[in-house]
Amino acid sequence: MLEKWCSYSSHGEVIPNTRIIAFKVPLRKESMQNRDAKEWFTLDDLVKAIPNLGLVIDLCNTQKYYKPKDLESRGIIHKKVVCIGGAVPPKSVTDKFCSIIDDFLKENDSDKLVGVHCTHGLNRTGYLVCRYLMTRLNMTPDDAIKAFEDARGHKMVRLKLKNHLLKFKDPNFVEVEETKKRFKGPDFRGQRNNPNSGEKEVEPTKSSQGPDFRGQRNNPNLGEKKAGTTKSFLDPDFQGQLNSRRTTRDPNNWREPNPHYPEYDASSSMGQSGI
Repeated sequence: MLEKWCSYSSHGEVIPNTRIIAFKVPLRKESMQNRDAKEWFTLDDLVKAIPNLGLVIDLCNTQKYYKPKDLESRGIIHKKVVCIGGAVPPKSVTDKFCSIIDDFLKENDSDKLVGVHCTHGLNRTGYLVCRYLMTRLNMTPDDAIKAFEDARGHKMVRLKLKNHLLKFKDPNFVEVEETKKRFKGPDFRGQRNNPNSGEKEVEPTKSSQGPDFRGQRNNPNLGEKKAGTTKSFLDPDFQGQLNSRRTTRDPNNWREPNPHYPEYDASSSMGQSGI
């Protein structure tokens, strides 16, 4: 990760006609000890490079790179918008991202900038910044992509994200929020036997019958085949068979007694003493 991270510039320029600037994620000093100091990019370096930074939107799918409170202690607002790397952000994430910028710009009429970063400040960052340019500044997908890439100084390399942006060139294209059907809580268990759910009815298992199940094995009224071979431990005849098996020794299958637990032997002192 660090090798690829070092291959990108720390930050770009402010996108024309906006107050948005993109940069790669700042790292802690201890994570860059083996790199040349010229390649370092920490929170201190970020503040020095962009002194009028007012808001940072963090798109990383982790919190391990730096502590948000270290930004907030410098008077910079930190907002977390989790995005999964390589995947097209859902519409809900895009709407949240744009709303955060809208609210900040309304409350801050000064020259404070909005900083956006993912791991490299390129693909997830580029996608969402372009969506903002398209929805708020009415830019075409091509113009938005060019404006971002020119300001960042690098091309977006995730074609999946780039191609999704280009779909908006079609006036008939409608973005659909992807949702996963999920049953929550007790409603899911109740829907198994719901005839309106379109699912095959599931018969309850015998184990769900509790302690009565043990008595059902030989119950002829249940329509099951009578086992007949099951012996109860309470049967006196069965107990007698068990006792005979325990006391009968097979000379062909005799094992030496365990010295720690000597078995009963009439010739032994234990046997003679009647213990």
